[in-house]
Amino acid sequence: MGELTEDTSAANPFAAEEDASCFAEGIMGEVGLERINELDTGAGLEAGFADMTTAEQESIVDSALGCIDFPAYMSEQLATAGLTEDQASCVSEGLDDDLIKQLFLAQISGADVTTNEDLMGVIMGCLLG
Repeated sequence: MGELTEDTSAANPFAAEEDASCFAEGIMGEVGLERINELDTGAGLEAGFADMTTAEQESIVDSALGCIDFPAYMSEQLATAGLTEDQASCVSEGLDDDLIKQLFLAQISGADVTTNEDLMGVIMGCLLG
């Protein structure tokens, strides 16, 4: 939990102690302490994601989605990235749970989420109105 709350910037969806606690407990419940220790290279939480099985990664994402209001988080992030409030709301409302899960899995695996065609379709639809 401490590692999750170290970054207090708005870019960290787990900066709030309550959200970090929820996510940390979810990880412990889904993956377990023994496996977490196996994955801990000392390079941080995100480094361990790459060594997880697909099922473990999906359970981590499910846990995160249960703790954070990701559409609201995405709306905030998009608004700070230059979109108008209406455009940011449009995009966040266009993100269904499956797409959010795809994006989260891509991000933890190190992929560039901006190459996701579904995401780009939502964004372009909102920008072009």
